[in-house]
Amino acid sequence: MLSAIAAYRRTVNEELSAVEALPGLDPVERYRLRKDVRRSVCFSRASYRYFLHRKMNLILFCCFFLAFLLGLLAQVWFDRENSFVDPSGTVVGGVFGLLSFSIVMQVTRRIKGKRRSATAARIFVLLSFVAYISSLVVYPVAGGAWSTFVAGVATFPMAVSLVSRAVFVFYRHIVRVRLVRPDCINISVALAMLQTAALVSESQSEWNHPKVSRRVVMELEDLARTVESNFSLPYRIGRWNPELFSQTSVEALRVAHVVRRHKKVIVCASSASDFEKVALSLTSGVQALLSNDRAKLLESAPDAVRKERVRMIIKHVFPVILLIAAAIILPLVPPISGQEKIADSMRLTFIVAAVLALVAPRNDSSTRILDTLGKAMPSK
Repeated sequence: MLSAIAAYRRTVNEELSAVEALPGLDPVERYRLRKDVRRSVCFSRASYRYFLHRKMNLILFCCFFLAFLLGLLAQVWFDRENSFVDPSGTVVGGVFGLLSFSIVMQVTRRIKGKRRSATAARIFVLLSFVAYISSLVVYPVAGGAWSTFVAGVATFPMAVSLVSRAVFVFYRHIVRVRLVRPDCINISVALAMLQTAALVSESQSEWNHPKVSRRVVMELEDLARTVESNFSLPYRIGRWNPELFSQTSVEALRVAHVVRRHKKVIVCASSASDFEKVALSLTSGVQALLSNDRAKLLESAPDAVRKERVRMIIKHVFPVILLIAAAIILPLVPPISGQEKIADSMRLTFIVAAVLALVAPRNDSSTRILDTLGKAMPSK
């Protein structure tokens, strides 16, 4: 209870201290901004951290319990394919997965930039999912103790990811609906811009240091990406209004371009006043966001064209789906199904090709499948 209250107060104080670092505000404007920021952060970040600290013991129990269930499921699958499989490989892998997860989390916390650290954590969790599924798929073909070890390593990161997602969904749909919602509809963007503006303002005295310039540029890029993803208001539009979402996405891209313009000002700065200009611009953006003034944010924003991300994702994932389908279907074809060695070799080759295609995609999927098929077939 006390730790939850302390986390709540610490989060609120961090945001309010950022308000004190903003330039160009008179006492009345600063008081109003503090009031708006306090209301927004109490609804979003502070209340969520309070909830996490209150339920931390239950969350940890769910993580370990789910990791145990995933390990047990993998062991049952291995025993089904083989009469008896020593469970020590899964247990040792689970312990190693817990240690590796702790190390990775400590390393990601030291990565500069919240979005970069979050991306590194997502990649680690994605690799855990891929490793777990691959070990279950490959074991009937290749066998080996390494499959049980890999499955054990992936259980705890997978459990943490699934439990974290469940906790966030529960909080957003059950807990947060009871709180008093502030007037701001762009809370995440406003708070991110507030922190960036405070960083730029505090960095004025060290404007000529390359390290400071690189850090500010990185934070501006993170802010621009936050604007792109959240200023389009996807949670208010829903899934069945693509035209409206396209309009808000273009507006988000325009505001993100304005943010990215400041990077050149920071890099080419000749005095502390250049940093101050960027801080003043971001401060004005924070005020506009907290008052829901989209028109003010779009006044000087350039035109932008929205990229079709869904098509790009489909183009990237479709070859992988084809390779996985080929790994499942082709070994079942009668001329190949009668020869177990060829079928197993073909299945394993296609699975490896699918993983490589996900990492380094190519455009011609049919050529890739034919090349893989030729490598899988034995030469006469």
